[in-house]
Amino acid sequence: MNAKKTYLSRYRHSLPVFFPNKRRLLKHMDQYLEDYLEAHSNASIEDILTELGTPEDAAKLYLEDNFHDYISYTKK
Repeated sequence: MNAKKTYLSRYRHSLPVFFPNKRRLLKHMDQYLEDYLEAHSNASIEDILTELGTPEDAAKLYLEDNFHDYISYTKK
């Protein structure tokens, strides 16, 4: 599995299953990784981890920043 797919897979599994706009969020992360890899064509998963942190930490940070949106969604 290449570095981008590995990161995205771990990121996707770090988000709640029924997270609002999860597909859009994953699309944005995919595009960010694509842009990063275009600029750094020989980047490894370690390089991506250095740039973004772990997928689990990135997902946790996103959830913390958007906790109110998630709670509002789950109460519907």
